[in-house]
Amino acid sequence: MKLRTMLTVVVVLLAMGSTVVMGQAIEASATRDVYATVTPGLTVVPGPSGSVDIGSVGGVGTLTGTVEFNVHANVQEVDFYVVATCLYKGDDPFSEYIIPVAGPGCTVDPALGNAVQPADNDLIWTSETLISANAIDDGTVTVSNTANLLFNSMLASQSEQQEFESGQNNRFSQNVDVIVTWEQIQPELPVGVYSGFVKLVGVL
Repeated sequence: MKLRTMLTVVVVLLAMGSTVVMGQAIEASATRDVYATVTPGLTVVPGPSGSVDIGSVGGVGTLTGTVEFNVHANVQEVDFYVVATCLYKGDDPFSEYIIPVAGPGCTVDPALGNAVQPADNDLIWTSETLISANAIDDGTVTVSNTANLLFNSMLASQSEQQEFESGQNNRFSQNVDVIVTWEQIQPELPVGVYSGFVKLVGVL
């Protein structure tokens, strides 16, 4: 009699759409927090174009070139310094036909930033890397500096290091122009293409 009653109850429950639970699963869990650290990162790459044409000069005179770089950092302040070589005929570092780096220094000009006050965007060539140049009667030029700094085997000047601040929150992601001047001091310098390098160095 009791078994028949239980079966009747089960049939009635199934007819009503109810579920008969035969057993209950047991669950247990735990939670732990996780974290990651984002460290400072910095990349400096050349601008979109390849070699930069800084113009031409017929006799003695200066040439000023603007060289574009792209800087990406996940911090708002970045230090910069610049290395610029003399220009050598035919891209030959052993040529005696040379257009020297000139002026007291260079300019670093971020698109959305400036040097941290009270400094300005002009970076002075360090005293030991200032270029000393002389025109020789045979049309060649001699160049030297106290440090004998070479970049890609070419004599170079190096600027002081200066801190720059971005106008972007928590990042420094923008174009940075470097403006360098060279001086043609030899009126009998042979015609041709004279080339060298400008390097922008970012420091965190």
